[in-house]
Amino acid sequence: MRRTIIFQSIAAVVALVLLMSCGGTVAPKEDGEVATQMTDEVAIEAENYDDSSIDDENEEFCFYNEFCLSFRDILPKFNSYSEPDDIRKYVDEIIADGKYLSFYRDYDDGVKELVTEIRMVADMLQKYRDGKSKYYPVKEVFEVVGSMLFEVAYVDNHGGVIDPREAIIIPRLLDIAASLAPDIYKIAEHCSADGKLGIMTVKSGYNNQYDLMALVTKGENGYIIRHLPDCFAKLNKVRKVGDSEHSTQYVLSFEDADSYPYLLPQLLVVDLYKNGMMHITNLAESRAFDAWNSYLWSSDRVDNIKIYFNPNDLSWSWCVENKYGNLEKVEGTNVLYLDLEMLSLLLK
Repeated sequence: MRRTIIFQSIAAVVALVLLMSCGGTVAPKEDGEVATQMTDEVAIEAENYDDSSIDDENEEFCFYNEFCLSFRDILPKFNSYSEPDDIRKYVDEIIADGKYLSFYRDYDDGVKELVTEIRMVADMLQKYRDGKSKYYPVKEVFEVVGSMLFEVAYVDNHGGVIDPREAIIIPRLLDIAASLAPDIYKIAEHCSADGKLGIMTVKSGYNNQYDLMALVTKGENGYIIRHLPDCFAKLNKVRKVGDSEHSTQYVLSFEDADSYPYLLPQLLVVDLYKNGMMHITNLAESRAFDAWNSYLWSSDRVDNIKIYFNPNDLSWSWCVENKYGNLEKVEGTNVLYLDLEMLSLLLK
């Protein structure tokens, strides 16, 4: 039996409105300035709705076509959450015996198998938390979350829409795993030299377009996850670039030229405050970044191109390796410069 592709209902829209209407607190940025950070928990009703009036997608007006939600829309709306006392009970309440798992292919057997895997991971996390096991099961957490991301990717690529309730289990499992991590290097794939900011990557197995990324920092009770503006962004470098009385500043970038043009590379400046809050500025949306990036699509592009970052002037150049094994700037290409004071990019 296959599950129909229409996953959503009016409740999905109501749920998203609830998610987007969270209250906010503020954290200091610079003198007199503030950065908004959502902190309120979100309650999503599971049962009290009636979607009988929108079952027929052939109706002249169809809510399915009017309110389309994707995982990319939903995930950044969730807030970090510390691990509960009873992890297995908490996880069971979220997935509702498989009712709230996003799944498209081979629904009946697939959901049963996934429910079993999720419960197994919850039990492993509980044993580690209680000191009954010394094994930190991050590998198993990433595998089961990766399986769910695969289904999200399948639904998303075949015209489906994700109900917010079907997405909750993914960030919550990651939150719990992060809060129990013995150190940042166990949960984050790429870390800053000072070990205070990391990039967590969960592979989907579908294609790298659906590999989830999030930031990891130290919180009051273990490590916490901060979701990126785009949960499927591509980042592989974390560099500390400055300190102030209130915060430490980092630049996060993606510098794999071989796969660069086919992904969604980001260039972020992150202000990490002393209280664990952060402010994220996405510079990849600037015209300068687009213009610099466009070289990869030009007819003049050279083979075996590399990206070189110069820490002295915070710049990125297109380079090639010469016969001596050194990098040389590609003739005729622009250099991308970061102005930290103005939080802007320029080409020279």
